[in-house]
Parts: sequence; C-alpha cells; structure tokens
Amino acid sequence: MRGGHPRRFFRVERAGLEALQRAKAQFDSMWAGVTIDVEAP
Repeated sequence: MRGGHPRRFFRVERAGLEALQRAKAQFDSMWAGVTIDVEAP
C-alpha cells in the first residue's frame, strides 16, 4: 500500500485496445510527413 491506499490494477479489454490502436494510427497519420526545422540560437 502507498499512502494508505491499495494499488489498483486494470485490465485493458479487446475493445479498449482496438480503440487505442485506432487513435494511435490517427495520430501517426496526422504527423506523417511533418518536419520541424529549428535553428539553434
């Protein structure tokens, strides 16, 4: 226990995992081809 509270563990279900995979694919798609050119001061 930490701070008097038991640790809680969660199990990701198939639907949740699929939703995370879709969200990551969308995020990756948004950043595809994006380049950031920064010059050091």
